[in-house]
Amino acid sequence: MKDGIGSGGSYEGRRVPGASSQGDFACGAASGGAPLARLAVYKACWPSPGKGKEEGNTCLEEDLLVAIDDAIGDGVHMPSISTGTPKPVNYTDDGIAIGALHAVKKDIVVVCSAGN
Repeated sequence: MKDGIGSGGSYEGRRVPGASSQGDFACGAASGGAPLARLAVYKACWPSPGKGKEEGNTCLEEDLLVAIDDAIGDGVHMPSISTGTPKPVNYTDDGIAIGALHAVKKDIVVVCSAGN
């Protein structure tokens, strides 16, 4: 049920009969919390040039803003964003804050972590 890069699949996952965890523990059917929901994923962060995954990714403000605006244009009902910056960013330069404002102006609720 986990999608490998986050937990989106466990929230929207369809019913799976015969599931279990750790062998015989919790045998039965499993489903996500909203099995009729659809998941939309937008890539906004990229590997840092010359660095390994353990050293983090590069998330440019412009890419974050474009991803949010694309989600709005595609009809996403509730964007959920879980990324952050190592240091505070002024609202006027923050792609997430600007994108969230675009969404809120269209009556779209945005869920956003305070960092990841």
